Amino acid sequence: MGEDTVSLIDLANLAQQPLPQSVALPEALRTIATRSAVGSADGAWVLLSSLSSNDIAALDTATGTLASLALPGKPSDIALSPDGRTAVAVLRDIGQVARFPLPDALADPGQVELTSVALTAEGCAAPPPETDGGGVDGGATPPACVAAPGQVVLSPDGKLAALFTNSQPSKSFAVLDLQSGALSSFDGLEKWVDTLGIGPNDHSVVVLHRPNSGSNAADPYQKMVDQSQGYSVVDLAAGAAQLELTMAVPPQQIVFAGDGAHAGVTLSDPAHAKYQVDAVDLQTLITSSLALASALQFAGPFAGGTALIWVTQDHPAGRISFVDLATHQVRTATGYALNAEIQP
Repeated sequence: MGEDTVSLIDLANLAQQPLPQSVALPEALRTIATRSAVGSADGAWVLLSSLSSNDIAALDTATGTLASLALPGKPSDIALSPDGRTAVAVLRDIGQVARFPLPDALADPGQVELTSVALTAEGCAAPPPETDGGGVDGGATPPACVAAPGQVVLSPDGKLAALFTNSQPSKSFAVLDLQSGALSSFDGLEKWVDTLGIGPNDHSVVVLHRPNSGSNAADPYQKMVDQSQGYSVVDLAAGAAQLELTMAVPPQQIVFAGDGAHAGVTLSDPAHAKYQVDAVDLQTLITSSLALASALQFAGPFAGGTALIWVTQDHPAGRISFVDLATHQVRTATGYALNAEIQP
């Protein structure tokens, strides 16, 4: 994708069409620094948006045609369901979330549905005390402290959208049912949200937190919680959250296993050579730490109903670990990259 165009390459038809097809982008989407793009899992659709424009562009990769859809606010984040049929745009500047079907809404903008979303935020200043006849009213109520969501993450089945912000201190997130439009908020977190993910069971959320290094909490324990790294496992159905403090070790990545009952959280601290995967039981919210041998790179699940995940690690000869989140077994293979060093 360039500044002025997006290029389409048909990998199944390279012999007949070896050169890419170029599609010109509208003027509003030509600033790379403010542009975002997301594609459907099957590659049929690509959505493009810009922080400086209300327009979203939808590219039909089969036909190479580009259509624009005007929204009432500027999209701060966009997402597509796995089947490419439902699009979600977070309009932070007006505190709303837009959802619409593809390609139907491109021809009929009236199919765009808007939902107002407000998250609980921290850091609002209390109003000055009011006086009445020389007396001070100590019961003044501080203003409502709210933040608009700026980011969205969809569940693997595309039924739910989790909405959150990390541009403002917030210990809450919201979940939007993309079919019914029902909106629910979760305010039971103990630390600020950095990012999150929804599990394939549609009721488990793992939240990675960011520390509040400037906490002025009077209670020493609360100050330690504020300043530590950590993550929370949330059961939406039960309305419960379990906080796991990882102290100085920052959580890196969330991986939901294919069995829908387990998740892994990777943690990496190169300064102290501490590398691990926390195995999370999404039914009990209990976690177990599993040590790995070297610095972590990437992690992901296996297809099917298995609790296995893979984790690649930094090693000159190549290293990958296979972690069973149910049995807590770790099997590591080292040396698979040695063949790359063979010279003819």
